[in-house]
Amino acid sequence: MWGMLCCVISSLLFAIPIPADTIYWAWGFPAMCLSVFGADTLFPSLVLYVSHALPKEDQAVGGASINAFGQVGRAIGLAIGTALQVAVQASKEGGHAAVTGEGFKRSGAFLQGIRAAEWFNVGLALAGFVIVAVAFRGAGILGTAKK
Repeated sequence: MWGMLCCVISSLLFAIPIPADTIYWAWGFPAMCLSVFGADTLFPSLVLYVSHALPKEDQAVGGASINAFGQVGRAIGLAIGTALQVAVQASKEGGHAAVTGEGFKRSGAFLQGIRAAEWFNVGLALAGFVIVAVAFRGAGILGTAKK
């Protein structure tokens, strides 16, 4: 849950409107650190949980499945986020300027598209947090000696 909470807060720091005169160290750096803390906590914990939940002969398949699902999920999430960003940017600029790149100089449309994609990311992170809270409830401490 700690890893997912870090991902939620990181995405939230990128999604909320930040004043233009704010320095990187105030919002960007903490958000980047939290995203790393989240990912570096979440992935090993999930692999450890799956390796303990499966029989010894199926542990490699479990680890490979987690890696494959993660790769597919990131690709689909990136595609949806990009489509959302382009759609919001095009609606703010009026037309297909977001697709052609002609409208990048207009004020705020690109940033609004990126912000919309980040709110989508916040939603995904919150959904992941709920899934982790429900699915891994009562998992206990993994890797300890069984009594």
